[in-house]
Amino acid sequence: LGLAAARVTVTGNIKFDAQRADPASGVALRQRLGQDRPVWLAASTHAGEEDAVLRAHTALRERHPTAALILAPRHPQRFDEVAQLCQKQGWATRRRSTDDHADCTVYLADTLGELPGLMAAADVVFVGGSLAPVGGHNLIEPAQQSKPILFGPHMHNFWELRSQVLTAGAGAEVMDADALATQLHTLISTASARDRMGRAASVLVSQHRGATARTLALLTPYLPG
Repeated sequence: LGLAAARVTVTGNIKFDAQRADPASGVALRQRLGQDRPVWLAASTHAGEEDAVLRAHTALRERHPTAALILAPRHPQRFDEVAQLCQKQGWATRRRSTDDHADCTVYLADTLGELPGLMAAADVVFVGGSLAPVGGHNLIEPAQQSKPILFGPHMHNFWELRSQVLTAGAGAEVMDADALATQLHTLISTASARDRMGRAASVLVSQHRGATARTLALLTPYLPG
């Protein structure tokens, strides 16, 4: 834009300052799905990713037969399509919109505005838009819930945040369904690894808070009154 570098101040990412969502709905969902079984979330998935996610879930259940998947497609217009895919593959699928949790191996989150609660219910969070060449989605929400974060190689819209997560040890990059299944197995099998990654995610959020206050401090001299 031609602005001199001396006139540019980077204050940080204000999304780190968002208030952590109340985990109560996630706690209630986890109780319904089962406290004693592994539960993972595939969040904000796009076309082509659900098949990879379900293949990873198949491989995971070979080692962890009780594991449950919460599947949350990004776009509401795809809810029925994804439900049909799950049912076609033989998964015992239940939809959140029906409030049915019985005998569930895949729980389709076909409602809006509940992603933080879904993250709170899961042991591990995979963030979609990253196995398909979409560019990824925000990794801060699962970090705010102190969850281990997995994502694919296509994170170009969040490249700096991706690097921060990897450097902090708060998440891992997976290249395909097989790698996703391997990471899920490792984290579900090893509580210490899962806890370590979750704590690192929480610390990352704490370290990057304050951008809102810094931005307001710079703007205040120019505000009327």
